[in-house]
Amino acid sequence: MALTCKQLRMVAELRHGKLPEPVKSKASEFFEFLDVDKDGKVTLQELLASTLTEKFSQHFLENLFYSLDDEEKGYLNFTQCLAVNYMCMYSTRVCGGCDYNIPHGLGYTCFRCLKDGASGTDAKAFSVCLDCYSSRNYRHAHHAMHLLHDFMLLETLLNKWPSASAQEETEPAPIKEVQQTMKQCIICGDHHESTVRGFTCDVHMARMRNSIEFVCEWCFSYLCYRCGNLYRDSTTRAEPGKWLQRFVCPACHQKNSTTDRYESSLQAYETKHKIHDADVIGCHKSKTRS
Repeated sequence: MALTCKQLRMVAELRHGKLPEPVKSKASEFFEFLDVDKDGKVTLQELLASTLTEKFSQHFLENLFYSLDDEEKGYLNFTQCLAVNYMCMYSTRVCGGCDYNIPHGLGYTCFRCLKDGASGTDAKAFSVCLDCYSSRNYRHAHHAMHLLHDFMLLETLLNKWPSASAQEETEPAPIKEVQQTMKQCIICGDHHESTVRGFTCDVHMARMRNSIEFVCEWCFSYLCYRCGNLYRDSTTRAEPGKWLQRFVCPACHQKNSTTDRYESSLQAYETKHKIHDADVIGCHKSKTRS
């Protein structure tokens, strides 16, 4: 889940508060750099006239400004500009599609590149911004399923940080048994119970074709908004949150159906989804107790 602008401002303010005074002065210098007329306010015109436009697209800067200016005053104060400083000044990744810098939390990085030997700060690790990822404005040798969003990438790296031997020494046997049946979806990064029955197939997790990786049902299934049924698609066409998107199944397309059952069907499946997850959690608890 992405941060709201209110949460982003809180993160930036908390970080600023923990910094030593010499480093804090850099934020003041940044604000003075943007505040050209020295009236204590940064307008959109001042933001777009700065050298930030050399690193970031005008579209991103405009959206950031209007999101932070939640009271529609037409300017940003020092506190609001801390969020601009936080997102922009420490960005070193360059998008492989538009060649602009990628703001924190708005990018995708190829995990396959990292696994093949590139470090987290190495330029050989391919990255792409959110806009280019959504519009597919990029070319890369590895499959799109290896492009992980910033939050998912961090979670994946943190999960792989402890050594396997250390985990085996510290974790009780019942927990190890549960972990053996938990699989991580290569598309969304979430961990799922691999032995439970799915809605569209025998198992909730399916193995990718010609791969040892798994993908969850929420990423390889789609919801027909005409008939309201959930259908399994090929794992090679899996994408994050695919089941939430609006598709038309072949049967409804052939019938030229005009009904729209998306909202009601989505609500029903979300209810089943919660029950499904609750059953899995209950299964984990019973295994842990035994």
